[in-house]
Amino acid sequence: MPFQKMGTIFFALTPLIMISACGILTETFDSMRNPREAEVGGSESTTVEILFESDAPTLNDLTIEIGSKNNPISVNEQDISLPYKRTFHIPGDTFIPLNFTRASASKPKEGNFIKCIIKYNNQEVASHYSEGPGATASCEKKLQFGPQ
Repeated sequence: MPFQKMGTIFFALTPLIMISACGILTETFDSMRNPREAEVGGSESTTVEILFESDAPTLNDLTIEIGSKNNPISVNEQDISLPYKRTFHIPGDTFIPLNFTRASASKPKEGNFIKCIIKYNNQEVASHYSEGPGATASCEKKLQFGPQ
């Protein structure tokens, strides 16, 4: 008999534990405090920074792609002065607002190396270093579920 009661209690508490572990309760309480934010998907945005470094004075063939569901961004530029830094703000108005970020550029003949860095909210999430004649730096961050 006591094992049946324990089993019943376990099965009754399991959904509550799972819901709280997923953050559903927290989101529900937050939306009750500020219902307008819940309607528009929250006020949080992601800051995306693209940086290029090199010992050359310029870079060539700059390409940036940001795969945002509601706000996709593409940038293509030539002959960019270094160091290069560009910041984008991606609104958190959808379930998964940011799917990927890609950036690439090549260095001119002068200089030995080029480095690309992608940061999300001031945290480096991808980088690539390349050196030699015709060096190109390409970095990419894709949405990944599970361990990273």
